[in-house]
Amino acid sequence: MPIAEQKITTIKTGRFFCIGEPNFNIKTIWFVCHGYAQLARDFLKHFEKFACTDKLFIAPEALNRFYKRGFYGEVGASWMTKEGRDEEIKDYITFINNIYQKITAGLNTPKLSVNLLGFSQGAATAIRVFEANKFNVDRLVLWAGEPPPDLDYRKIAILSVSAKFILLIGNDDKLVKTETMKETISLLNENKVRYELIKYDGGHELTEDLIRKHLILK
Repeated sequence: MPIAEQKITTIKTGRFFCIGEPNFNIKTIWFVCHGYAQLARDFLKHFEKFACTDKLFIAPEALNRFYKRGFYGEVGASWMTKEGRDEEIKDYITFINNIYQKITAGLNTPKLSVNLLGFSQGAATAIRVFEANKFNVDRLVLWAGEPPPDLDYRKIAILSVSAKFILLIGNDDKLVKTETMKETISLLNENKVRYELIKYDGGHELTEDLIRKHLILK
């Protein structure tokens, strides 16, 4: 008998971390998606100095966690792998959309500025959430990560008319290949996607100083 793959949808508990509380003073929400092998709590610490009464920072944590070395010790998380890829993408889009619904329940959403930032592997997560268009996004920031090639770039182009789309890449980033980034830029240009490319002095990193220098967290 051949081995047959079957699928079933099950309930999984995801976690997320916040700086700030949902209230009627909130004007800006930032969803910040961590990179491969990071955890949301640690990633969110980069944004602590930017906290104020009218901003809410939310860091969803990827649904797949693992020991980074061997079978114990430090833990990291991953948004997806090549195994069960399509289902994992659907799951994390649903997960982040559910967070949005929970956080904004009862708030005046038309007056909120909602922003998505993805670092490294989280860049692909952020732009897929943007593409899904389950809620309005005013700004999309991909930091040290490029959009995956299998997006609907015509849809991205339409969404980029009303949302500011920023690519932030380090001049000395060894993990973002120059050739891959050239192909990405070509793909964006061919599809008439509106975007801003910002190069910073540094490598595959996101720091408080770089955030302050290159990103206005309004």
